[in-house]
Amino acid sequence: MGIEQPFRMTSLNSGTTLAGQGLIAIYADILLSKGTELNEYKRVIEKFTKAVRTYAIVRDILYSRKRAIEKGVQTVGFGPALLGKTLGVTPIVEICNDLTTPVQNKRGFNAAFESLIRYAIDRIGEGLYVPIINISYAGDLADIENLPIVNQLKDVANKHKVKLFFGIMGLGSSTVYGPGGFSIGIAPKNQTIKPS
Repeated sequence: MGIEQPFRMTSLNSGTTLAGQGLIAIYADILLSKGTELNEYKRVIEKFTKAVRTYAIVRDILYSRKRAIEKGVQTVGFGPALLGKTLGVTPIVEICNDLTTPVQNKRGFNAAFESLIRYAIDRIGEGLYVPIINISYAGDLADIENLPIVNQLKDVANKHKVKLFFGIMGLGSSTVYGPGGFSIGIAPKNQTIKPS
């Protein structure tokens, strides 16, 4: 590995996944690149981890239900999943502090997507613990990067000096959330407001 001196390694439970876990990794890299001392680094990252919220869109609830069952994860029942798919319901879930909680149901992916982007825009205006937002998408990023609502997010982020990271969702997460799954990792100072 090319490490010629003693080194220390640390780990932590992020309590989240998807874009939120990526947000923590991005911030950790920034701290380490600045030469933050290890004890200070651990303290800051542990505090930051508690503030990170991941919101995810389940594009196809039946697909996600099937994948979760294959992994032994308790999930929504078949009846509600079938009804949701039939009615075009797209759930938004919050993943933080080792809990996955339904937050909102929207009619269709576009409404859910717009709800999450508007949520991010509003939180930028109120303030973030760290001026970074991480976005992951299980598909071609060109499908979302130039949508009008995303351009609005980019403008607000630029105005407030918030860095946006866009990435393709990892394979493991993509198999659970399905093609077109979307997540956003954010650390808002206002921890009480959820996407609506």
